[in-house]
Amino acid sequence: MTITKGSILTTTNGEVIRILLLDDDEYFLNLTKRYLKREGQERIKIDILSDSTKVFDLIKENNYDLLISDYEMPEKNGLEVLEEIRKNPSTSKFPVIIFTGRGREEVAIKALNLGANYYITKGTDIKSQYRELIHVISMIAYQNRIELLLKESDERYRLIFENENDAILLLDLETKQFFDVNPAAERIYGYTREEFLKLYVNDLTVELEKTSQVLNEVKEGETFLVPSRKNRKKDGTIFIVEFKSSIYKYKNKKLLVTIVRDITEKEKIEHELKESEELYRNLVINLPVGVIRINLEGIIQFSHVAIELSHIKPEQVLNTSVLPQV
Repeated sequence: MTITKGSILTTTNGEVIRILLLDDDEYFLNLTKRYLKREGQERIKIDILSDSTKVFDLIKENNYDLLISDYEMPEKNGLEVLEEIRKNPSTSKFPVIIFTGRGREEVAIKALNLGANYYITKGTDIKSQYRELIHVISMIAYQNRIELLLKESDERYRLIFENENDAILLLDLETKQFFDVNPAAERIYGYTREEFLKLYVNDLTVELEKTSQVLNEVKEGETFLVPSRKNRKKDGTIFIVEFKSSIYKYKNKKLLVTIVRDITEKEKIEHELKESEELYRNLVINLPVGVIRINLEGIIQFSHVAIELSHIKPEQVLNTSVLPQV
C-alpha cells in the first residue's frame, strides 16, 4: 500500500539526492541501501542510522534531501520522529517517507495527518516494494530539479536548463505550444529550438488520446508520471520515452514542465531479459528432480516437482520471501 500527500518538495542539492535512512534493523538498513544504490548509482547518496533519537540533529547538521523512516523502533517510533521534524520551523517542510512493515490503516492516516509526504508498506514482494520506493524518490528528485530550475535567476536558470541531460519541455497550457526547450530536447527529437517553438504538443506524440488525458488530469502542484509513451522525432522515428510533468507558474504563464527521458534501449533490454528469465523458469519447472531456488532478493521459487515432494500448496510459497519482515 502506498499513500501519498501532495506537496511541493524542496531540495538542498540539484544534482545528487542525499538520503538519510532510519531503521532499527541493521539487516534491512543494508538491504535497502544496496537496492537504492544499485538503482540510483551516482545520483543517490545514502547515510544509514539505527538510533531514532539522533535523526533530528543529523537532519539539522547535514544537507539531506529526504528521510526514509521505519515506523516501529524502540527509542522513538517513526511518527514521533516525524512529529518532531514538523514542529521545528527549520525542518517543517523537510520531505519524509514512512517505509514500514506496520501496515495498519490508522497508522497510515496518522502519518499523513502529521505531515508525511509518502507512506509505503513493506510487503512480501521485495521487488515491488523497492520499485515503489525508488519511484517515490524519483518523484522527489524530479520536483527538486523543477523547483531549482524555476526559482533561480534568469542567468542561473539558463545554465541549469542547458546542462540538463534529459529533455526539458515547457508547454504553454493556454496555446498548447512550446514555450521553451533545452538542448537535450533538440538532440533527442531532432528539431532546433526555433522549430520547437512553432510546434504543438500533438506534433510529438503518437498517442493523442493519452496525451490529451495527461493534459486534462495534471493539476498545479502535483506531479504526473508516465512510465512509457511513444513519441515521434522530426525524421519520423518512433521511440519510447518516460516523462514526469507538473504545472508551474513562470513569468506570468501557466506552464506544463516536463522532463523526458528516452528509454527505447532500456525497454528493449528489459524485454530480452524477460524472455530469457521465462525460458530459464520453464527449464527449471520441467526438471525431473526437486529444485528450490531462492534469488538474490530472497524470493522463493520452486519447480513443480519440488512442490509435489514437499507437500506444500504452491500459493503458500511461490513468490514469497524468506527475508524477515519488519
